[in-house]
Amino acid sequence: MKFLSLSKRIHNSSFGYLPVKIVEGIVGILTLRVYTGLFSTAIYGEYQLINPYINIVHLLLIGWIANASIRYIGQYVNSDQEERESFFSTYFISWSLLIIVASLVIIVSVLSLPGVFGKMNLPLLVAILMVLVGYSFNQNILSLLLFVNKRGLNIILLLTASIGKLLLTVLIYQMIGETVLAILLSHGIIDIAVGLVAISALDIRRKIRFTSVSKEIFTTFLRYGFPLIGLTLTMSLLNFSDRYVITYYFDKSYVGIYSANYALPAAIFTMIMIGMNRSYYPNLIQAYNDQDESKVNRLLKNGTKNYILIALPAAVGLFVIAKPLATLFLDYKYVGGSHIIGIIAFGMFFLGLTEYVNKGWELKGSTVNILRNCFIAALFNMVLNILFVGKYGYIFAAYTTLFAYIIYFVLSYVFRNKAIPFAIEFKAISKIVIAAFVMGGVVKGIIIWMGYSNMSTIIGIIFGGLTYFGLLYIFGELRYIKEFLKDG
Repeated sequence: MKFLSLSKRIHNSSFGYLPVKIVEGIVGILTLRVYTGLFSTAIYGEYQLINPYINIVHLLLIGWIANASIRYIGQYVNSDQEERESFFSTYFISWSLLIIVASLVIIVSVLSLPGVFGKMNLPLLVAILMVLVGYSFNQNILSLLLFVNKRGLNIILLLTASIGKLLLTVLIYQMIGETVLAILLSHGIIDIAVGLVAISALDIRRKIRFTSVSKEIFTTFLRYGFPLIGLTLTMSLLNFSDRYVITYYFDKSYVGIYSANYALPAAIFTMIMIGMNRSYYPNLIQAYNDQDESKVNRLLKNGTKNYILIALPAAVGLFVIAKPLATLFLDYKYVGGSHIIGIIAFGMFFLGLTEYVNKGWELKGSTVNILRNCFIAALFNMVLNILFVGKYGYIFAAYTTLFAYIIYFVLSYVFRNKAIPFAIEFKAISKIVIAAFVMGGVVKGIIIWMGYSNMSTIIGIIFGGLTYFGLLYIFGELRYIKEFLKDG
């Protein structure tokens, strides 16, 4: 019984979704290793120009209603049948129409910008549209499963999608050869298939009625989600503008090298950020809807500390083992950009921390302040990229990204919503910082002492991890893990 109770607390805490994202992250890193081995730097660079653009179009035109639906589904999922039908009808019909609009935008833009997307043909255009639809399924429909007590299915579908994309890409590559079409087709096919399963599980077909579309619910979606369009645009500039600047000054091969090394820390931090956020965010929304102020504050406090506990040593570790990591997980053609890994790792750490600072505004449904802070950081990033990447090389883009994320965090902290406290226990955090950097020193020392090799890296990581948790135990910080597991 004690084991079952502990398992339940872990499942509901901010650590609960983390194992799933760890597995997904491992598959993502394996995918990166396979892709960089199969495809040239130019083709991988082409993919890294097309895929972010699809994401940007989705974020601008569709992402706002996805965020709004996740924010408000808790108010309708347990209500009477009429209100549930109104919610799902309004959401799904609006989402379907937005998919059509986004597809038209994609068609016009890829035909109008041959310098970015290259020579377009019908199979490539169809594959791009499939990725758009599949990505939207993944970001919209799968997330809703978490809020209707179908977390298990959500996990299965996420892992199936990750593994399926890798396997299908290899299969299509063997059939049609080295082309970006192999990646796009596999991603589109798998995401659409997984999305259709999720739609079936949600039983949306029976909940949708054109007569049930609610102007009031749509207005609520607009009020919360529309300001996010500006936010998603600025976040896109913050995250992706560097690749297009590199393309302007150099070529797609450099984009491929930069993106592959960027992807390693991004994959690791994505699994940390999403894994921890998806575990505790439904509880946070529920506590806020129940007007349980003390629980909201406790969840934010514990969630922030949990994040730092996991993410800071990850950033330090990635910085220390950047070159061995690139050698292990990337093809030799990409290893020259390994310095990017450690720089981006610290940038991602600050980006993830900023998400916790911004929760105060998200819960209030006010995103204007988040937009302002993000816009300033994105503008800073873009201007520095334009001015200096051509002069100092593509690796400088990683430094501008780090600086921009730090600025975003500082602005968000200074202008946070003080009505919902963002509390950091500086004494506890200082112990985590000390433990993380001592860990980094141990890892680096072992690698230098034994010489650079996969074995020395593995041994360094093992002893570094033991050092980190050993110091936390000495500092008394591990005693609070049980408290964290109670509710995040």
